Amino acid sequence: MMSESSPQTATVKFSEELVYSYDGLAAKTVQDIQVLKDVTEFFRARAKLEEDYAKKLMALCKAVPGGGGLFSGTPAITKENKTLKEAVMGLLDRGAKTAQVHLDFSSKINNDVVKNLDNWAKTKENDRKKVLTEGQKHLKSVADAKVNVGKAKEAYERVMKEIDAAKDAHIAAEKAETAQPEKKNLAPVTKKAAERVAQAVGKKDAAFTAYSTAVNKANEEVSAFRTERMPQVLDALQVWEEDRWNAVLGSLKGFRALAETVPTGVDEQLKDATTVLDAANIDEDFNEIVTALKKEVKDDQVIEVVVFKSKHGDDDAAPSSPESKEEKKEEKKEEKKEEKKEDEDMFK
Repeated sequence: MMSESSPQTATVKFSEELVYSYDGLAAKTVQDIQVLKDVTEFFRARAKLEEDYAKKLMALCKAVPGGGGLFSGTPAITKENKTLKEAVMGLLDRGAKTAQVHLDFSSKINNDVVKNLDNWAKTKENDRKKVLTEGQKHLKSVADAKVNVGKAKEAYERVMKEIDAAKDAHIAAEKAETAQPEKKNLAPVTKKAAERVAQAVGKKDAAFTAYSTAVNKANEEVSAFRTERMPQVLDALQVWEEDRWNAVLGSLKGFRALAETVPTGVDEQLKDATTVLDAANIDEDFNEIVTALKKEVKDDQVIEVVVFKSKHGDDDAAPSSPESKEEKKEEKKEEKKEEKKEDEDMFK
């Protein structure tokens, strides 16, 4: 006996509301299994209390030779006059029967409530761990994909910096060779620098492809996580949570039903508990979970590819020798004029 009514199911869906709140929900399941265990221990203690009370009451009500309690030895009441003796013995007999009712009540609490909750915790705890393991696996897949994006991006950026460094070295070598034409040993240096430029440029396409592939893979992982994998995990967690919620409420209602077999007046407070138990509502509780755990900030923005450009322009070939100093000065003057004109136009 665990429930007096059909199990409740929530209308709110974790898979729609808590895709970005898995960690919070996973942590909550730890608290929730402890709630069920605490309720189990409460009923176990209540059953022990009923058993102890029954045994003491039964001992108190014995009024036979060799009995215990107040009526030890050869009880005087056994020699009392008929009607008074019957009145006292009738009261003791009712007390003994009341004790038996409490003993039966204790046994039913253990068998119908405590045992069921113990079995639920044993089986469903394994289910919870399996679902959480699945959720952690999906989180790791997304995290690993994003780490790979970071590594590929860094590798791509290193290649672009290597290209710039190689071109800088080539320009410096050409300048030195131009400035000192009499030094024949400078030509091989320039040639070697040009080769390094070509080698660096040769790495660019592969680095960019690896980076782009990593970005696409990460975006695919995030999309699958958001639309398929995590919703499935959250649906499974919701089933577990609903089952636990109903198991706890069912144990309370089951206890109430058992307690109603105890003679009227033994536990009048049980009637007062009916209103509170019947007011339990799974929708209200699950909406509270969503309100407490739902995150407004979403972490599924599409990752954009960042294209790095060489400071020497898009031409992958080794740059030619610089123009004369005078030509350079004129070019710089023209560039400054253009920049000044653009600034003035901007603030008109």
